[in-house]
Amino acid sequence: MALAPLLILTFAATAVRVQSGLLVFSFLFPLINNLPYFFGIQENIPHAPTSLVLFLAFALGWLVHNAVRPSSYECSLPVLRPILFFAAIVLVSGLVTSLRYADFFPFLTSAVRELVVNASGVRAGGAIMSAVFICLTYLTGFLFFFILVNAVKSEALLRRIMTVMAGSFGVSLVFSLVQRFYSVKLGNTSLWVWLDRINATFPDPNSFGAYLAAFLPVLLALAFSSRGRPRVQWVVLIALSLFILPLIGSRSGLIGVSVSVPAFFLLLWTKSAPAKRKESAVVSALAVLFFLVVFTFSILSTDLVLFKRIGRSSSAAELFNRRLEYWGVASFMIGDYPLTGVGTGAFVVELPDYSRRLGLPTRHTDSAKNYFFQVGAEFGFIGLLVSFWLFYEIIRRMLACWRLLPSREPPRFLQIGALAGMVSLLVNLLFHTYVGSFEIHYLFWLLAAFIFFSPGGENMDGRSVFSSSFVIALTAAAVLFGLVHLWNSTRGLSLERKTSEFSWDQNFGLHKRDRDVSGFYFTWTQKEAGITVENRGGTLIIPLLASHPDIEKNPVTVKISSCDPVFRSPKRLQEIVLRENRWFDFEQDLSSFKGDKIHLLIKAERTWQPFMPSGMPDPRHLGITLGDAWSRFPKAVPAEKTAGVERISARKWEGRFKKKLWGNGVSWLHFRTEYRKSALRLHLKATKAFDIGPYLIIKIDDRLAGRTMLTKDGWTTLVLEPDIGAGEHILSVEFTNDICAPAESQDRKVLLGNLEVISLKR
Repeated sequence: MALAPLLILTFAATAVRVQSGLLVFSFLFPLINNLPYFFGIQENIPHAPTSLVLFLAFALGWLVHNAVRPSSYECSLPVLRPILFFAAIVLVSGLVTSLRYADFFPFLTSAVRELVVNASGVRAGGAIMSAVFICLTYLTGFLFFFILVNAVKSEALLRRIMTVMAGSFGVSLVFSLVQRFYSVKLGNTSLWVWLDRINATFPDPNSFGAYLAAFLPVLLALAFSSRGRPRVQWVVLIALSLFILPLIGSRSGLIGVSVSVPAFFLLLWTKSAPAKRKESAVVSALAVLFFLVVFTFSILSTDLVLFKRIGRSSSAAELFNRRLEYWGVASFMIGDYPLTGVGTGAFVVELPDYSRRLGLPTRHTDSAKNYFFQVGAEFGFIGLLVSFWLFYEIIRRMLACWRLLPSREPPRFLQIGALAGMVSLLVNLLFHTYVGSFEIHYLFWLLAAFIFFSPGGENMDGRSVFSSSFVIALTAAAVLFGLVHLWNSTRGLSLERKTSEFSWDQNFGLHKRDRDVSGFYFTWTQKEAGITVENRGGTLIIPLLASHPDIEKNPVTVKISSCDPVFRSPKRLQEIVLRENRWFDFEQDLSSFKGDKIHLLIKAERTWQPFMPSGMPDPRHLGITLGDAWSRFPKAVPAEKTAGVERISARKWEGRFKKKLWGNGVSWLHFRTEYRKSALRLHLKATKAFDIGPYLIIKIDDRLAGRTMLTKDGWTTLVLEPDIGAGEHILSVEFTNDICAPAESQDRKVLLGNLEVISLKR
């Protein structure tokens, strides 16, 4: 609701007049990036970037304007060829990558399931979101540039856009002062608050630093091209930018300023008339002195956030902030998939898996910290070549602008400001990617459009660069690229392959595990859920409960199927009709199942919403409730299979509780067997509470041997047949659901008895 008026304004202004919409968008996009943070929507909560949403409103207004007042668009700039080529690669790669993370829905699966897709626990939805947003980062940037080069046709409009952006940047700088002197928490996230770094109106401090470094030359250009009071306001903004820079804590921002400001004054000096070069040198020296004074004052009046970061960098790895690791990982990705890379937005998702393969400590998601490594990792050498082609055209135009700067001072200053800002961004791309920072991409293409507008440079002449031969070559290349990437996505990059490689326990459709007052653990499901359970023999038991308020009148059917590790190829096991609001045990004999794990797909016929019948503030749509899975094991070993028995006394149990597990904990004992195949018969005594028995996790040599629940009071036995071989071993029993309620005479506990090691005949 807070964003809606801004979207409506942007759309309406653009629909009426594109140039007006450009001014509105240029003013707003640097200011709204941290708007979600004011409403508790943090970086770790999936949401669409606000500057992207704003651009979509702008683009929709542009489409409406062209539908009402059709315009002809010139396509004669050579840079449009690599842009279109890159756009085709990004789009094809994004589609295939999204399909891969969706496990090729709707072709191989019936739904997009939230399966684990990397070693840090990112799930399919997050990975698809990454692919979609990175795809939109590129495509909206390309579209923005195309609109700009066709809409900005006068120096007056160019200056108005720069002035409007300077005004919005001034608002952002003022807000950064509020963060500095009032509360760093305002409009910020917990991570950056903890690091004591300010973000102003940007999504993070790094984007703020990059924007400041690239926009500072524009402020200089406005200051040099103004007279009187307007010049004073630009000088104030310049001083404020330098004061804020050390507080941002962005090392790449510092590098950007160190490049952009000297670039501005160098261009200014080299392009001054010979008679004015001495004057330009004096002005530049005074300006540099002013920069140093303000910057020094900023350092002395703050707690040196930026320089503390630099001072802590005692090694090259720390100085580069893991960039060397990320660049190495990107190189391996390029080596594995040289033609197409791992896919649009996929570097951030695949990074933990590659780090694990390479033995690196990184287990979180991040970008490659270098634009070209990022492009190579995600689009292979094909993407790298196209990106080099694109940057070649941009740099070629920058050099042409530098050679042919207009002699008139106001436009000359503006072009120098755009050139110096672009230099800053090009340098920063070597140390950061900003592939998910829409505001940086829009600034990049704004400056690029200003450069391509240069009145003295190469202008569009009406001859389209898109010949029929180019379109045919582009289409063929995009199709071949897509086919190769699809092949890679169904082989080494496939979810099935990685699940097997890393032995992930896949699951989906489950809410947070909970516990009731009786000490019973349970998990709510959505309409469809998938779980992975261990196959340790015996009979698998899964408690089921349907809590639908109308269940007695309208029973709920639950279908349970076994699947492969990514829940494809379901085979129906049982169809259960739940008619009452009570627990029902699903039972399945595991003797016919192969492998260490079983993958079950559970579908409820319908869901219910707690909010509807009771008014509880719970908007979830719930399927059924699952209790913790356990197994019922045999109580004895057939006599004909027994070769010998060795009894180990209950007095041998070790641990805090030893044989008396009166509370949650673990007890263990050592045993030895001389036979290659043995069975273990464990004697246990259970005391139930609230009609629920003890839940036990049994391990041998720290490997899971089984999970079981003791459903009856008194002594019982259970038999395990683990594949352990001859030698010394350790058996451990963990009690996990203790509860004690003296007022109600309820105390759940376990007494561990003797262990029988049974040697089995071959």
